[in-house]
Amino acid sequence: MNKTYIKSIIVIVSICLIMGLLLAGVYSVTAPVIAANEEAALNKALKDMFPQATTFEEADLAGAPKSITALYLVDGGSYYVVNLKMVTGYTTGATTFIMGVDASDMSITDLQILSYNESVRMDDAFPGSFPGLTADKVDLVTTASPAVFSKAALKKTVLSALDYLRDYSVKGGE
Repeated sequence: MNKTYIKSIIVIVSICLIMGLLLAGVYSVTAPVIAANEEAALNKALKDMFPQATTFEEADLAGAPKSITALYLVDGGSYYVVNLKMVTGYTTGATTFIMGVDASDMSITDLQILSYNESVRMDDAFPGSFPGLTADKVDLVTTASPAVFSKAALKKTVLSALDYLRDYSVKGGE
């Protein structure tokens, strides 16, 4: 083999190794900041959803559907907040949202979208159509929007979470 080829290979491998180390260094610096910002955004959303609440206790997710990423008992379980993740539609990333539920009648108290990466925008009125609804009324929510597939997936995710919460409540939080 020619010395020029070997030298070129060594240079290219060295550049790749250095760039990989630099990228790993940047990630190690930014990852904790990103995680802290995501946690702060979630805490703000929880407090915005239930400003009167004094405690948000994270509950065990045994048997939960994949769409539920976290469950919080508000003030000992009088309300639930479900952190949901939906990967479907026209997106390359997940749509994440939180949903507040009154434990006494399993009605939705609030629904807030935390991140939405779809190429087709969902109208802002759509999430506001859910408060006050129970599982038997979720399918009645309709608005004019080009994001039909995303809205159908969101309704399916909401119904799945309500079914899980109903079972969770019946079993006494087990």
